[in-house]
Amino acid sequence: TAHLPYAQANSLWIDTLEGDAFFRNLTRLIGECGAHGLPIAVLHPNDGPRPPAFSALGCDRIRRLTETAERSGVVLALENLHVTEILDDLFAAIPSKHLGFCYDSGHDHIFGTPERDLLAIQLDDRSLFLAPWWSLLRDTATSAKTPSMAKLAEASKRWEGRASVDSVSYR
Repeated sequence: TAHLPYAQANSLWIDTLEGDAFFRNLTRLIGECGAHGLPIAVLHPNDGPRPPAFSALGCDRIRRLTETAERSGVVLALENLHVTEILDDLFAAIPSKHLGFCYDSGHDHIFGTPERDLLAIQLDDRSLFLAPWWSLLRDTATSAKTPSMAKLAEASKRWEGRASVDSVSYR
């Protein structure tokens, strides 16, 4: 795991030369993570108690960073900071198995409301990091020609992507 630079994180959301340069640097560093076999790159999506507002430009830059992460075989993990609402917006706008979350309990203790955030994590039933394993299972089971693998392929055909009582694929 590598932690990406964060001193200019707010510049990602603003149309400036500094934001462009910071974006290019992050793109390069995510590629280097992949080249060196580092599976996770942690990113501060913003910084400070009053970061810039969510913008189409910032969302697009983080989407393109996520695409770079995917091409590089890396998960871009967004870290919780002062203002965590932006995380919900980014995860809703960028549905990718290469966009993850890095929970920093120190940040939460200093900046957050730990009870609310921990409850949100506890109630989150998305199984984001299991999706690649399910794909691998499906690919392996469907390409094999044995009866036991055919049964496994049939049993794993349905994938809800959620950890719930009714989700056969999660059990």
